[in-house]
Amino acid sequence: MKRELPLIITALTGIIIIINYFLPELTGKITQIVRNWVIVISSFATILGILNLVIISLRKTLEPITHWDDRIANIILIASLILTIIIGMIYNVVPKKDYVFKVLLDNTGLIPLITFQVAMVDTNIFNTVIFYSIYNPLSAAMFSLLAFFIASASYRAFRARNLEATLLLLAASIVILGRVPIGDYIFGFIGLKVSVISEYITAVINAAAQRAILIAVGIGTIIISLKLLFGIEKAHLGKSE
Repeated sequence: MKRELPLIITALTGIIIIINYFLPELTGKITQIVRNWVIVISSFATILGILNLVIISLRKTLEPITHWDDRIANIILIASLILTIIIGMIYNVVPKKDYVFKVLLDNTGLIPLITFQVAMVDTNIFNTVIFYSIYNPLSAAMFSLLAFFIASASYRAFRARNLEATLLLLAASIVILGRVPIGDYIFGFIGLKVSVISEYITAVINAAAQRAILIAVGIGTIIISLKLLFGIEKAHLGKSE
């Protein structure tokens, strides 16, 4: 019964959501109750995830075999997590209304006028310090490092070892040259507009391939959903006893 009950709940929930999409007036209240349950369960899952992260980090920190730099990283992780939660609970994350003054000029453009207005001023320490001053720079630094990994992967992938790799190298070179002004300048003497070819590859060929992938993903999602509803897919229940 430990495996059958979750399968029954999954099937009933999925059927109710599907029926609500076609007949919202029939299962509207039940669907709202189910969505509220999902919010509550997601909140508890977030709490469990945070506790699991703290326990694993503490375990790694206290293990004698852990290197000192890993210990420092785990301590910083735990301290940042706790500090962010405390500051977020105290200050909230919503900007508050405050009076701000602006210096404007009259119709003649000579006499300054000071006006007070009520506006949403983001003076929250949670946003200004933790998000804008810490998270955004760290996120930008991580994404900037990705450029070097992409360049290294591109160098290994764009080797013309076969026909497919040659086509990939040719398309990538055209797109790269079409994105910078020097591409049209290099091939301008023969009347070739690399930027136009690059735009065609991006807007037509690439878009067609992406749509095909999205259609395949949609079909796969439908198949997985049906397998979950009919109890065929049981991986989310864990290993069988």
